[in-house]
Amino acid sequence: MCKEYYTLSIFFFLELIFKTCRSCPIDLKEAISSVIFASPRCADLPELVDVRKHFTAKYGERLYCIST
Repeated sequence: MCKEYYTLSIFFFLELIFKTCRSCPIDLKEAISSVIFASPRCADLPELVDVRKHFTAKYGERLYCIST
């Protein structure tokens, strides 16, 4: 139950960021880059791959290139 709660909380937070921010917030740039960097290395968490796709689509390839 805790895992589902945290997963939903994270998705709610991400949805809020996507709707309100046109560019990557400066205070979240490192965290977003870390998620993008970690997602291919964490094969047991397919949600991270989806989040990476959304971040890359929203903020562009530049942020993706910074994290790799």
